[in-house]
Amino acid sequence: MRKLIKFFSGLGALLLMLIGIALLALTIYGFFNPSIFVGDTSTKNTILGIMLGVSVAIIGGCAEGIIGICKENSKMICWFQIIVIIFMALFIGLGVGLILLPGILF
Repeated sequence: MRKLIKFFSGLGALLLMLIGIALLALTIYGFFNPSIFVGDTSTKNTILGIMLGVSVAIIGGCAEGIIGICKENSKMICWFQIIVIIFMALFIGLGVGLILLPGILF
């Protein structure tokens, strides 16, 4: 059972790491191609700053989770699970907001 939990936790950490890397790549693309943004530069800089912070937090949390899973350090795995729950709530809230409140968000 322990190997199964270790496998699925590692798989979740790797998938979340891929999401963080994709968000970081999107941030870098947005920095070098400013034509995708509508509006002034302060809005662009704010959005890029938020995206950079979120991507670094996701990548850092996943790295901590992967290290904790490999070394079987329960404290690191606990922090990883807390980070997963926070980002799960953010993504679910964003998804519900995009479905139910598109007029307010856009």
